[in-house]
This record gives sequence, C-alpha cells and structure tokens, in this order.
Amino acid sequence: MRKKRNLKAIAAALTCSFVIASPALAEDNVWEINRMPDSTQETGTLTINFASEKGGKTVPLGGASISVYQVAQLHTHGGSADFDVLPQYVQTAGEKIDIKDAGDSTALAEKFNKVKSKGAISAKTDSSGTAKFSSLPAGMYLVAEEGKSGASAKYETFAPYLISVPLAENGKWNYNVVSAPKTTPSELVETPAPSNPGGGGDNNTALTHSETTSTNRIKTGDTNNPAALLLTTLSGALAAVVAFFMMKRKKKI
Repeated sequence: MRKKRNLKAIAAALTCSFVIASPALAEDNVWEINRMPDSTQETGTLTINFASEKGGKTVPLGGASISVYQVAQLHTHGGSADFDVLPQYVQTAGEKIDIKDAGDSTALAEKFNKVKSKGAISAKTDSSGTAKFSSLPAGMYLVAEEGKSGASAKYETFAPYLISVPLAENGKWNYNVVSAPKTTPSELVETPAPSNPGGGGDNNTALTHSETTSTNRIKTGDTNNPAALLLTTLSGALAAVVAFFMMKRKKKI
C-alpha cells in the first residue's frame, strides 16, 4: 500500500511543479494511477515547448540550450510503480524518489541540479521554441536550461524541474510527453554612454595631446606667415653684411 500512496503523491506533485501542454493529470483521476498497467515500452519522447506570455500572446523562445538528465529508473509491477534513483544520485536523494507535494519536487530538482553528472542529452529550441528528446529510457528526468541565444537571451532562465517519461494520464502511460516551461522577460539595464560634449573621448584626448605638444615646443616666430619669415631672414643677413664691412673699415684706420 505504501508504494501506491507514494506513486499518487509523486504524480500529483509533478503535475503541480511543471506545465504540461498535453492533457494534464487531474486530481479526480489521481487514484487511477494506483491501477496503472505495467509499462510496455522501454523508451519514450519528451518535447519541450519553451515560451513566454506577452500582451496576451504566446511568444516562442528559440535559441535556448536545454538539457535533460536521467536521475531515476521507472519500474512498474502489479499496478504500482517505483522510481529507483540512479547510483550516482543516491547520496543526494536516497534510493527511491519520495515526493509528497510540489514543494518537495522543486526542492529535489534543485538538489539534482547542483550535483548533476555527465551524460546529459541536450538540444536547442528552434524558432518555434521547441526541442525534442527521443529514445529516453523510462524514468525520472531533470530538465534544465543551460544556455541562451536568439530570442531566449532576452528572457529569464526557467527553474530546473523534474518530469517522468512516460507520464501517467487517464489510466494509461503516455510515452510522448510534452512539457511547456514558462518564463518572463529579463530586466536588462543598459548602462548609458558617458556624456561627451566635446564630440568624443578620442577626439578630446587627441586635442589635449596636440595642445600639449604645441605648448612645449620652442617658438621660432609666426610659422603661419611665410612672407614674414622671409623678411626676418633677409633682415638678419643684411645686418650681418653691414657689421662685416664696419669691422673691416676700422682695421684700415
């Protein structure tokens, strides 16, 4: 009986902890889970439809890198089921998944996310916000967003969560699970460019350098007036010639 109560709690908690795009597991059929037939398939698929709501419309988020990590195996027997934790995660979660409510599911997902091992299956959402994972062994999976580009870069990373493949629905196992995590736009704060009344930092720097250079060099007259420079040169030469002849005349006397 304990296994049946455990399975009911897990199913109800998982239903509350993530959004399912396909028909969701309702409270009134939770007891049907306890009469689930044995699993007939060893693998299933998981489709992620990643989107956000904006102005009453659904905005698909492409470019998100999503990874799924198997954390437990599903074993069915006699109308009941167990999720046996994989060896590398036993120290984190114990030997079996034991979830009583959505809070437990969220907390356990966060624990798995901190110690997740290698071997994830990863895919990037396309322009419609969809990423599909095929041939997943029956079990419990951690779903995590681990990278952004494109449309998804403008939105918050969704919180990691747990999901089972297959999923119990209406007394049957659904081997093609669809999940739709939601997110909200990121609050990006743009740093304003520094005010530059002088027309640009580089220009101001160049101007300052130019002024310093011209101030430090030796002044030789008006370098902007060639005629004045020529006149100054000729005057100096004439004065030298007159001085030469005056000295020569004094010697003769």
